[in-house]
Order: sequence, then C-alpha cells, then structure tokens
Amino acid sequence: MSAKRAPSVVPAADWPAWICTGTSLARLALTKGSLLGGVYAYLDDKDRLVAVDADNALLRIAHREKADGEWELYVDRALSLSAAVPEGDAVTGLAPDWKGRVWFATGAGVVGTADEATGAVRTLALPPGERVENSVSTAPAGTAVATTHATCRSTRWSREGGGQTGLLPTSVQISRSSPADRRSDMTDPDLAGGGRRRTRLTRARILEAARRELGRDPDSSLEDIAEAAGVVRRTVYDHFGGRSALVEGLVSDATEALGRALTAMPVPGPDAVTEMARFVLALWPVGDRCRTLLRLAPQDLGAERVNEILGPAREMATAIIERGQRQGVFHTSVPPDPLGRALEGLTLALLECVNAGTWSDDGTRTATAALIAVGADGDLAAARVRRLARPERLSA
Repeated sequence: MSAKRAPSVVPAADWPAWICTGTSLARLALTKGSLLGGVYAYLDDKDRLVAVDADNALLRIAHREKADGEWELYVDRALSLSAAVPEGDAVTGLAPDWKGRVWFATGAGVVGTADEATGAVRTLALPPGERVENSVSTAPAGTAVATTHATCRSTRWSREGGGQTGLLPTSVQISRSSPADRRSDMTDPDLAGGGRRRTRLTRARILEAARRELGRDPDSSLEDIAEAAGVVRRTVYDHFGGRSALVEGLVSDATEALGRALTAMPVPGPDAVTEMARFVLALWPVGDRCRTLLRLAPQDLGAERVNEILGPAREMATAIIERGQRQGVFHTSVPPDPLGRALEGLTLALLECVNAGTWSDDGTRTATAALIAVGADGDLAAARVRRLARPERLSA
C-alpha cells in the first residue's frame, strides 16, 4: 500500500482477507462532477490519485495507515482551476508531463497546464465549435490533444518578449495534424476510418435523448440522458461539457431544423387556408424540438431567448392568420398574434399526445385541427390537407 515500503511477495495462503474480497480499506467523499476529471484520473509517482472534482479543484489524494492499523484517504494537495474552467464546462482529461506540470482539457475546448509548485494555471481556448473529443496524451517530445476537428500535437508553451523561448508562461502553439496523420493517433482510435461519422452519430443520439428526457422532465440529469442515449456519462461530457453546453446544442439543433423547415416552404400564395396547412405540415417534424425549448424556458433559456428562436415561425403564423382574416376564411374574434400562440399551444399539445401514445398522427390530423381552430370550414380544411399530403408530394 505505501510507496515507502519495499515490495514483497506474500504467499497466497497468507494473503489478508481484503485482497481476496476486494473490500474497500478507506473512502473519501468528493464533490460529484465530471467523473473525476474524466475517467483519466491517474496515480502519480507517490501513489496519489490525481483528479478534478466538481468544484474544479485539482486534487492529489494520498493514503496512510493510522495508529489503529486502519487506512485513511486524505487530500494531500489542492489547486483551484475555477478561473480557467468556464461555467457549465468540466475537465474531461488529465495527464502529467515531463516538466512536473499537469495538463488538462475541458469538454468545451479549453486546454491548459497547472503548475502546482508555483500555483500558475495557464490556458488556451480552442477555436469556436471545436471540442475536446477524448483526452490528453503526453510524451517527452510534447503533448497531444484529440479534438473534434484535429489532433493537436507538439504543444509547447513559450515566453514572449526579449526573444526568449522556454517551457513556461504565456502563449500556446499548436500544430494540427493532417487527416492522414490522424489515422495513427492513439489518443482516440475513433478518429481513424469511420470514427468521425460515428462521432456525429453519437452526438446526434445524445441530442435526441436529451430532447426526449428534458422534454419529459426539465430536471433530468446528464446521467439520465446518458442512459437514455445508451452511452456512459463521460461520453456526454466529451461532446457537451455540461448541462448548459448540452442545452445550447439543443438550441442550435432546433434553430437549424426550424430554419430549414421555414426556408423550404413555397412563396406565400393568395389562399390562406392552403398556406396554414403547409405551415403546420412543414413544422410538424420539428415540433418536438420546439416543445423541448419551451419546457426549458423557465430554468435554462428564459422567455426572451425562446421567443428569439421561435420568432420567425411565430411571425409567419401571424402573417398567415392576418391574410385569412382579411379573406374571411378565419374568424376574427381573436387578434392574429394571440390566435397564433393559441395555435402553437394546440399543435404542441397534440404532438405531446402522439409522443405519449394516446393519439396517432403524421401531422395531417393536426393540420386539419389547426385550420378548424382558426376558423376554416371543416370540409375545406380536410380537403386542403389531403391534397397537400398526397403520396406523390410526400415522396418529392
């Protein structure tokens, strides 16, 4: 157990009970967070566990035998990384280098070093959108970091000013390997061959699980989402540094999907009934994304942010309703804007019924119900929706 004791061979017959049973000799409670700095916590040359807890403290945890013969774990050294790790992000990789420093990386793309001798923590933010895909690997020649865009190798620190260059302070220089070079990278085997495609599929699966779980319960944890996606929690942190980054991923996904759906709609025609049917049918496939954002509004996004995201769709719905009211095909007892919000609520409520299995719809029944809700004649609504949803249109 102790690094100070000489190694010895113990005959099997004389092994103590804890070797045979795996019984824990000591425990130390840590703040729960990003899986001890990713699953890449490591033992140093003094048999201390090096890890980062949820408070972003870089810890060296040692063990010792007490006077009564029992063992205990204790924090031998701690260095705060809070100033270097953005809120909502988390450390996902740790590795010691050959100069006595600890390299670390966060899921959202911050790479840095911690010098426990001086207390200095220095960081570099990767380009926007670039995330640390797996971990940090160190060697005497330098350090490698695998990201979603490249493998950053031969990383070194330089001292600016006076023409001097050294291994400490202030800027980081990163050389990016070519796609061919990345095939030999050992920090993330998935970067080879079809790894990048698998990465995209995993990210999409996590987003889908997050949309499902957070849409059902906005308080769902990252562990709940990881389980629903069929991955370990560490994988969620690899793609999204924390809850806020995951929510931003959902926002980006919803914004893009909503933009594609609205862009694909034809130029508005003179018939408001047909336009409203097209509108509902176009947005039906992305309705779950919108519903999730509305569920997250109170605690994660705020009404103003959600309105910014859904604004283009809401404005289009209001414009169609205004045309329908002028044409006399929609009722005028409710102004266009609140009537559009009521229509939004109806559509999302019917979508939730489909998700819950209490109703079956491919969007056509909801489109018909929406037209009737804004005042269109029932037979006319059903006929227009049937015409728009006929097989040859759906296969186009």
